Amino acid sequence: MKDQLKEFTPEERLTIAIGMPKAGHEGDGHVIVLGMSEAGFAAMADGRTHTVVLHSVGIPVSIVISRGTSADLKGALEKTDLPILDERSKRATRQ
Repeated sequence: MKDQLKEFTPEERLTIAIGMPKAGHEGDGHVIVLGMSEAGFAAMADGRTHTVVLHSVGIPVSIVISRGTSADLKGALEKTDLPILDERSKRATRQ
């Protein structure tokens, strides 16, 4: 069995801020800001991922941040047991 990866130190952890929509503007959605130090980015070199689950604050979103190639990212997503919708090959167009 693969060894357990170590926990992130306080210096390596993400900083998270969530902006709630103003009353009457709930359709505008939330603004989520993620901050990562250089130490946090470097710490992912051993395969660890930063995972943010926002369900407890009423936002049905989970965020997984991985460092590496597209194949590494796919491997990290597969570990979450969540359905994967890979939209990287599609390009958004503006009108």
